[in-house]
Amino acid sequence: MVKFREIRLSQKTIDEVTSALKNGELVVGPFVEKVERKMEEITGVPHCVAVSSGTMALKIAMDLNYVGTSGHKVLVPDLSFIATASSVLESGGELRYCDVDLDSFVMTKELVDKEIEKDPAIEAIVPVHLGGNIVEGLDFLPFPLVYDSAHYVGPAKDMTSFSFYPTKMISGVDGGCICLKSEKNVRRAKELRNFGFEEGTRILGDDDGYKGNMTNISAVVIYNNLLVYEEVMNSRRAILGVYNSLFKLDNKGIGMYMVKVKDPDIVVKKLQGQAIRHYPLSLSEMIEGEAMNPIAKFLAEHLVSLPFHEHMTEDDAFSIYKEVKDELI
Repeated sequence: MVKFREIRLSQKTIDEVTSALKNGELVVGPFVEKVERKMEEITGVPHCVAVSSGTMALKIAMDLNYVGTSGHKVLVPDLSFIATASSVLESGGELRYCDVDLDSFVMTKELVDKEIEKDPAIEAIVPVHLGGNIVEGLDFLPFPLVYDSAHYVGPAKDMTSFSFYPTKMISGVDGGCICLKSEKNVRRAKELRNFGFEEGTRILGDDDGYKGNMTNISAVVIYNNLLVYEEVMNSRRAILGVYNSLFKLDNKGIGMYMVKVKDPDIVVKKLQGQAIRHYPLSLSEMIEGEAMNPIAKFLAEHLVSLPFHEHMTEDDAFSIYKEVKDELI
């Protein structure tokens, strides 16, 4: 059976985890900073702050813009994981929902323009690189962009959050990080991830900050997987090419491989749970009780994620295709 995701654990990683355990470096240790430096190199953004999860990264990114305020209207894609929306709501924001492209599954400049025209009060956007499909063309906007890049690791922009959850491109026990250009935001993010403590002294308010540190044990796994980033990317591109050839598609995302099928539940059952139906409802239908965008609703009802990772072979991809091909739309 082809696994949905295989976590890379080299012998070097296992040895360094064992060493950290023996030395008592479970939470505090040298690897968190190593993850931050390596992500700065990969993303091209001058500062990265490691945190406990991709969700925490999004939450802190929103706080960097809106902590202590409320009522800000934030545009999110109507097809995404609930964390995209919850980070806005927990910052005191109001959600506005943008439809997505039928083939790339992400918001486009044209779709965003339509939403801003309908509601000029929108003052921030959370673009989501769904499946690793990159959202482009939004840099012209005069208000904050908080990028959700949980499905992709690579060159990034200011205020981009990443996830290292076991199902992601670069995996760990769990973890996330935020890429930032402003040193002021870096200091604030580091304060927020540790309940307002800096060098043992609490410098924020009584209710400010989170338990959001990345543990050293998680960082060991993440760092060693970041060291083989190029190898992972090349292997994923190869499997993407095989899948695209089989399915006769032009998918570009290398974070997940998603296809439109008549009934995702049938595909999940056929593949014995190794395919995943990520988004059974659009965000607007989930949160507001009604679907506000037709393409997002259609994709939520018909998208399924297939096994897709750097350990797969051409034979693995073909075996998945055989199970799915008759269910395609």
